[in-house]
Amino acid sequence: MKQIIRPIFCVMGIAGVVAIWLWMMISAYKPALYPVSYYTPDYVESYTVGSFDQLRICKVYYLAPEDTTDRISTEDFQEYGRCFSLLELTKESCDKTDIYTAVFQETRSSS
Repeated sequence: MKQIIRPIFCVMGIAGVVAIWLWMMISAYKPALYPVSYYTPDYVESYTVGSFDQLRICKVYYLAPEDTTDRISTEDFQEYGRCFSLLELTKESCDKTDIYTAVFQETRSSS
């Protein structure tokens, strides 16, 4: 009986050590931060302003009052072969929604 129990405990001990080692390796290599997902604008409009026809892009978001602005993209981006930066972000409150308007202004050509 002792000849059967001793190998069983050895196998269980080795399996436990391997399981702990695998858990440590997986937790060490998991990414620290997950990629940020942004809201998709409900309405987008492009227009020009000024005597030099400077291009602007207006993005409108309709959010519930409990939604946060953290997921509205305010980062610089490229579109139409040009670079855009945030000019203003405004909020208008209605009955059951908050309307956020992000206006981006052309900063320079991306070429």
